[in-house]
Amino acid sequence: MAVLWDEIVPSIVYRKIIWCAVIVLERRNRKSEKILEKVEWCDLVLEVPRSSQFEYAIGVNF
Repeated sequence: MAVLWDEIVPSIVYRKIIWCAVIVLERRNRKSEKILEKVEWCDLVLEVPRSSQFEYAIGVNF
């Protein structure tokens, strides 16, 4: 799963930074309802104008 979010940084006038985290979800066995998660990667990916807005998207891959 990839999660994106933005952050307004006061020291960067008129800009926003976009972050991304890749999270692995794992179910140890089919009978268990417990899902384990692990952040595999997280970093700054883009710098955009402060007026930029996120649109919503959902993708599923099996």
